Amino acid sequence: MARPSVFRRFERLQRLGLTGFVALFLVLTLLAVVQGTRLTQAMQAHGETQALVGDINRLRGRLLDVEDALRVYQTTDSPGLLLQRLRCEPPCPSTAALRAHVDTPAQQALFARLADWETTLQPLLRQALDGGPATAPLPLPAIAEMRRLLLQAEEAELATLRWHDETRRLQALHLQAMLGATLLLALAGAALLQRRTRELVQAGLRTEAALEEASLRDPLTGAYNRRALDLHLAQRLHEAQRRGEPLALLALDLDGFKGVNDRHGHAAGDAALRELAARMHGVLGEADLVTRPGGDEFVIALAAAQDEDGARAAAQRLLQALSAPLTLPGGAPARLGASIGVALFPRDGHSAQALLDAADAAAYAAKRGGKNRVCMAGTAAAPFEAAAPLLRRVC
Repeated sequence: MARPSVFRRFERLQRLGLTGFVALFLVLTLLAVVQGTRLTQAMQAHGETQALVGDINRLRGRLLDVEDALRVYQTTDSPGLLLQRLRCEPPCPSTAALRAHVDTPAQQALFARLADWETTLQPLLRQALDGGPATAPLPLPAIAEMRRLLLQAEEAELATLRWHDETRRLQALHLQAMLGATLLLALAGAALLQRRTRELVQAGLRTEAALEEASLRDPLTGAYNRRALDLHLAQRLHEAQRRGEPLALLALDLDGFKGVNDRHGHAAGDAALRELAARMHGVLGEADLVTRPGGDEFVIALAAAQDEDGARAAAQRLLQALSAPLTLPGGAPARLGASIGVALFPRDGHSAQALLDAADAAAYAAKRGGKNRVCMAGTAAAPFEAAAPLLRRVC
């Protein structure tokens, strides 16, 4: 089964992150709506309670005025002030109106008692007016009791106001706590999302690097392919030019490989190529570039700066390793060799193609000269062929 794409997982992670942020937005919106509704209700109840306290204070003030008018009437025998106080200008507070604004059973019972005392007070006030100053004290106990009950009601409503204030404070604290927890959750989710995104991006980069590396490799031998040769040789040549150092390039053509293919089949030939490529890597350093442009041809760029003697020595080590016997699949023995041509920058060329042409010509000269040998490209000797680059020595 094919391995899931890293980018597909990244796409799922993006969808998950988007879903999480949408859900978080909806939660925050819901919290805001709920807390806004609660705050509106609390403010409305607070306003109603404040209005009720104001009405209670106005009713208490009216009873005080009536009480003062009764005392004046008692000493002056003048009912005019009392009649004036008894007339209530609208809006005139009454216990019935106040009772309609309370909702707790205790307050309902309290205002019911106030209504009873108000009912008792009205005949006493009429009796005081009809009976003269001597009867003025008759309503005073009822007024005092009503004032006491109103004070009790006011204290209860003030306690309700304090409760509303505390409720609003607690709701604000709860909202802050929920918003803080939501923010922490969002930060944790963002951190997790960022970490997973970084992991997936790194995995994607590794996958991309692996794909890029695979595109530069020969799938049979693991050596670099022609595309990698063009890329890396240009880079190494540029670096050699910058440093003013020589660069050795080896063109290697296997000897006897076609016979292995013809006698033992392509599977045996593939096995021989893998074995010989492994020997090349074993002889050379890790930084040396081993490429297989195709078929039984290899091109090697030595990493360390090499003069002619050093490049020839490296080629001789390769020749010795490749000439050793090998065992093919099925147990059949085989012995192959190599014709190696060596070109040096800057002596044999200043461009990658010039070096490749010089090394190929030297390898061709080695093959024509008897195979299983090393030839150095150069400019000081007579040409091997008219169309070929000049050779200094054919081994």
